[in-house]
Amino acid sequence: MEKGYAGTSVDDIAKLAAVSKQTVYKHFANKEKLFAEIVLATTDQLDAMIEPSADVPADAAPRTRTSTGSPAVSWAPSPSLRCCSCDG
Repeated sequence: MEKGYAGTSVDDIAKLAAVSKQTVYKHFANKEKLFAEIVLATTDQLDAMIEPSADVPADAAPRTRTSTGSPAVSWAPSPSLRCCSCDG
């Protein structure tokens, strides 16, 4: 959102989603839980998009190049990167 996490209220989120604030709270305990769910869902989507193909050798990624010939950046998501202290 334009105001960033801290500046965005649950009212703002509900308005953007075209639902009531009560509906937001029915699905998420608080703004932090909602944010954590969005981050996890987004990371899962990224994982699925960039999961290496079984046909590509494991050492091929560092040698991968973009269409301009420059080295491509390789990112391998790790479940250990998905931590959140929103539960406590």
